[in-house]
Amino acid sequence: MGDVVNEDRLAEAIEHAISGSAICFLGAGFSTLAGDSGGTRKVPSSSELTDELWKLANVPPEPGSSLTDIAEFFEANSRGAELAAYLGKRLTFCKPAPVQETILNLPWRAIFTTNFDDIVERALPEDKIQVVSPIRRPNFILTDKIPLYYLHGRALDLSERSGVASLVLSESNYLDVRSKDSDLYAAFVNEIHAASQIFFIGYSVRDTEIASRIVTLGDSLRRKSVVIAKPGQGAVANARLQKFGDIAGIGVEGLAAALEAQAHEPVIRDSGLVFLKAVERPEPVTEVTKGDVDSLILTGEFNRDCFSAQRRKIDPSDVYCVDHTSKIGEILSPKTRGVNRFLITSDIGNGKSTFLGQLTVCAIEDGFSAYIIDSTLIEIYRDVDTILSRKEKCIFIVDDLIRYRNISKYIGERLHDSAILVCTTRDSFGSLKFGRATELLSGAVREVALDRLSADELNSWDQFLERWGYWEQRIEMSPTERVKFLSEDCGAENRSIVVSVFQSSSISKKIANIVDFFLRNNEEHLTPFVAILVASLCQKHVRWDQIVAWLNIDEDGFRSALAKDDIFDFLSPNRNWHLFTSAQLADHIFRRFDLNKDVIVDVYSRIVRETAYSSNDSRSGGDSRENLKELMKFRFLTRLFGEGSDAAKTIEAVYSRLSKVKKIRLNDQFWLQYAMSCMERKDIPDAETYLNTALGLAEKKGMDYDDDQIIDQRIRLLLMKNAQPSYKIKEAEISIALEDLTSSLANPLQTKIYPIRSATYILELLDSKIDEIGRNTMSEIGIVLDTMKSILDDNKQLPKSQRGETSKLREQVRRARLVVQNS
Repeated sequence: MGDVVNEDRLAEAIEHAISGSAICFLGAGFSTLAGDSGGTRKVPSSSELTDELWKLANVPPEPGSSLTDIAEFFEANSRGAELAAYLGKRLTFCKPAPVQETILNLPWRAIFTTNFDDIVERALPEDKIQVVSPIRRPNFILTDKIPLYYLHGRALDLSERSGVASLVLSESNYLDVRSKDSDLYAAFVNEIHAASQIFFIGYSVRDTEIASRIVTLGDSLRRKSVVIAKPGQGAVANARLQKFGDIAGIGVEGLAAALEAQAHEPVIRDSGLVFLKAVERPEPVTEVTKGDVDSLILTGEFNRDCFSAQRRKIDPSDVYCVDHTSKIGEILSPKTRGVNRFLITSDIGNGKSTFLGQLTVCAIEDGFSAYIIDSTLIEIYRDVDTILSRKEKCIFIVDDLIRYRNISKYIGERLHDSAILVCTTRDSFGSLKFGRATELLSGAVREVALDRLSADELNSWDQFLERWGYWEQRIEMSPTERVKFLSEDCGAENRSIVVSVFQSSSISKKIANIVDFFLRNNEEHLTPFVAILVASLCQKHVRWDQIVAWLNIDEDGFRSALAKDDIFDFLSPNRNWHLFTSAQLADHIFRRFDLNKDVIVDVYSRIVRETAYSSNDSRSGGDSRENLKELMKFRFLTRLFGEGSDAAKTIEAVYSRLSKVKKIRLNDQFWLQYAMSCMERKDIPDAETYLNTALGLAEKKGMDYDDDQIIDQRIRLLLMKNAQPSYKIKEAEISIALEDLTSSLANPLQTKIYPIRSATYILELLDSKIDEIGRNTMSEIGIVLDTMKSILDDNKQLPKSQRGETSKLREQVRRARLVVQNS
């Protein structure tokens, strides 16, 4: 097959192309096999076209000149129309060669070309492709068509109003694709990250070097990329091309031959799956080490092989993590098979990832094929159909029901008796914003709650902390006293125990050394470190390979620097090496250490901006749309910058910067979060303006759109506004707030902690304006407070409340009721 670096690797990539999950990039070397419109000449390469244009210009060519130079000559001499006509003649109505048609007729997920010619459009039926170019921008990419992206422009567009300026004829203009056409660039990046394989066909070393300045190909992208190079290319050129992926030196003709041969001899299609792969059966490690345990505590990344060793009990000291198998039994036990839809309820940091990791291992041991849903891509649905059609024992694990609500609903509607669907949510069982769980998942649902640890789990925590020396001085306490500490001082919740470990054990020294590594000796790597922390706070949904591209991170240099320092001995040696902080640890670092605020602002703003552009992609932007919601939250920013007046000013500056991006301005959640920032600073006028904007945008989305959070903030705003000493009370505004509050308290789907938090603002209003409030309004306030008291009486601790918050609210409601009763 010629100069192929790895034939098996090429065969695997071709299988993905045949299945429809790969994308291809077409460079100048691909086009030269086609004929031009006249039928007697080949489509010219860049150098050939440059020579032809010098002849057309009728001036002596300048040594070393490029296509850019001659194009600028024509424009400078008012001969742009002549240039456009010639380019149209040579680059449109081309005649594809058979080998090109073979390659192009594959079901590519997307085709990108840096060429101007129309070879792809001539090789494929018009109804099969959707053209996207700098001046042809469809509002929506149709799912039944292959998008064809002209990154540099399209010669066919020359006949329209754009002229030669629509073509990217220079390296500098090439780089402008990123800065001047954000939506096209975002689609470009999204497709790269969504594809299962990437083919670079007909690219020279220079092409790839320029392209690498547009998008940074990190480790994960290189692993799924194949460069189809010229046969017999030199070792130096191949070495440089390897920056983009594995090299197959077979040329366009060789690739076409390989495709035709393999179409009849499938290699990896036995599973019939493209984007969903069954989790592999874990191989127990021979020994669980302190490094394995430190890695779990610090990164939150669960190692199935280590847990498998714990399950086998080969060595009783192989305690890898706190055992949750009693709760897992509720899901996998034959006694519960009458219900096969489960909702795992857990607040952030309360052991959800570890629980799901254990569940996956136990399910595989029990004969299930396990599948993890972690994408909103439309192709996932096809894989789900394939899996369910087999009628075999299988389990689908969906971490975040709300984020993946559509695919969860799709699975729930099709679930057979041997299949299990497990979804997680941060909400309590009765408070889902998108309707009842039974309706969303199309069947009876059983809850498995993780927020409060059982007695067995507390004992398991004690044994775990004792085994690895994390108890330190508290080891002198008896086991009963230690468990009591975990139950009472740590609230019997996973996250409080982990925070305690962060603060009072050898782990705390390790954390300090990690931060010190970046602050004192390696400031050049502070940007990627902060980016990793931001992504971790976003539950690691923002992909590292996207961050590498957006922030132009030198991934190899960053990884090399970490590998040289013993501090990072806990890092994974595989592709997830960069996941070295959990969401909890990221939160801990932002709160405890003085990181450069300017770096945080810059990194965060760029990530949000690029996420917004990516979310505009109708076909592949679903994950980015969900990420954007999380990233823009005011509470997310308080985790980045803290609380207090200085932090509030920083957060306001961040929102001000984000408001410059139109895509962000059109999002009601942005204005809601901006309003919350203003309320924190007591800037009532701006907060009211932004809340009204949020409501307007929400109403535009229609009656089915959930605006509960906006209404909740409006309640607080109106109460705050009327409590101001300088403000003349308006009882109509208070009545609006009380009416909304009454509706929220009566809503069975509303998480009650949110409206009851308004008790704080009611008490402030009563304390400051008791003499100005009319009798009818006071009566309305009393009714609302009675409702709050009734709910609090029925709940020892309100779901989603912070530790001690329910007691505090209960006291505020009691005081406010006394004020009303004595008025």
